[in-house]
Amino acid sequence: MYTILYPQLRRRTFAASLLGSAGVILAGSVEEANPVSDPVAKLKPMIADVPPISKEERTARCEKARRLMAENQLDAVFWEPGPA
Repeated sequence: MYTILYPQLRRRTFAASLLGSAGVILAGSVEEANPVSDPVAKLKPMIADVPPISKEERTARCEKARRLMAENQLDAVFWEPGPA
């Protein structure tokens, strides 16, 4: 009877090998990629002209959220930063 010994593969080793492989693949494909077409190159971010909300507006939104939470008997809401 033969016993085959496999080296133990750890998550970090596995993740590092995947990232290394992806880097090699991407490095090769970036050089061969076509240049961006003219209409795509002219695009600008959609949020460029949107002003950030003021401190007063943010406070009003938080107060409205607190009121709605109390009305609907919610104890917590998870908010992530960002535009959504």
